Amino acid sequence: MNRRRFLSGATSLGAGLSVGKRFLVESNPPRPNANRPNLPGLSEDATPELAAARRHFSGQLFNLALDYWGTDWVDTIAYGSGYTRANFLTLLKELKPGFIQIYAKGESGRTSFRSSTHSEHPKLAFDVLPFFRDLVREAGTKLFLYWSGLEDTHAGESHPDWRILDSDQKPERTFTFFTESGPFAICPQSPFFDECVSVQLREAMALSDASGMWVDGTGLGPCYCHRCLGRYRQETGFKGDVPDGLEWERYWAKVQYEFRNRWLKVVRSIKPDILCSFGNVTVRKEFLDDRDWVSGDRYSPNHHRLEESMAMRRYSTLGVPYEAWICDTQMCHWLHDLRCRTKSLDRVLQEGVSVLANGGQWTYWTFPMPSGAPVPSRMKLATHAAEFTRQRQDVLADTQSIRWTAILDVTQDNRWF
Repeated sequence: MNRRRFLSGATSLGAGLSVGKRFLVESNPPRPNANRPNLPGLSEDATPELAAARRHFSGQLFNLALDYWGTDWVDTIAYGSGYTRANFLTLLKELKPGFIQIYAKGESGRTSFRSSTHSEHPKLAFDVLPFFRDLVREAGTKLFLYWSGLEDTHAGESHPDWRILDSDQKPERTFTFFTESGPFAICPQSPFFDECVSVQLREAMALSDASGMWVDGTGLGPCYCHRCLGRYRQETGFKGDVPDGLEWERYWAKVQYEFRNRWLKVVRSIKPDILCSFGNVTVRKEFLDDRDWVSGDRYSPNHHRLEESMAMRRYSTLGVPYEAWICDTQMCHWLHDLRCRTKSLDRVLQEGVSVLANGGQWTYWTFPMPSGAPVPSRMKLATHAAEFTRQRQDVLADTQSIRWTAILDVTQDNRWF
């Protein structure tokens, strides 16, 4: 398929596209170098194994993310009972995704593996991680893990002192628009990482041999607990009660960055070539060394395909690979009474190509049945989406959007509207 046919065919589907340009793919692409620390394994002199893993990842265009968010919270359903060879092996061989991503730990704090922290789902059907470890090897793809970073109700209930506190000294919870008791947000400077996260990471990696990890919810806060305020006062000489302003924001960005780097240090000590991204967190270039690629989950109708295109353009300026989850289900997180509906094939392709045409990878995001089994009708859409992408591989590979420059004029008497 030539470029003209690709663009005309995609345009007939209503996708907002931009003409791409091919860029050089180096054996070890340069990383942004704006005043960043020299982190082992993350700079230009990465190990050969890590460089090879990055090259393999960069060569993919289509992935599959299995979002087990609902059952993660429900005590009465057998967690993972629908994870079977019959349900997934043929599917993976047909889709040929760069990776399949499954839940290791959700916002509930429950894990898909038995842990010494007693965090496993109460109805865990069997050892999920070893099953998928063996399955992806047979299918010829990679296993990535979804992990909720600083949203953890299990840890927050067990250790109240670990919770993020707002400026009124009240515990912070997320997803409160969806439920009256959303996940607890956990302070990144609490003992949470040493006593819980690092233990679980070692357990999960031993069971899964995962090639990658997508860590959610690390952009929370700021926290006004005694730990965070005490360090801020010590470092800045602040004497007031409630800090705010740019200096406080920079301090908190540093705290988040440190948490993510501690995460990387642990997983890389276990598997030196594992890849990591911290989802939905786009930061300045000096903080980009804490991830191997940039990513975000783009659900709709909240996120129109034009917004997806703009997000990919933003990602294209960061100097690292990037991808986006595109959900096959129409939903609004904060309008939970709105019925969720499976999208049409045309709409799925419109949204996916908005990512692909702007240099990103398309991660097909789907919600399975309560048992974990894939929904057959949605997997038919996924099959079409994967084939759609493969047919355009020669046009999409190693391309990015042509750079646009915006000139902003804030003078009041020089407006056009």
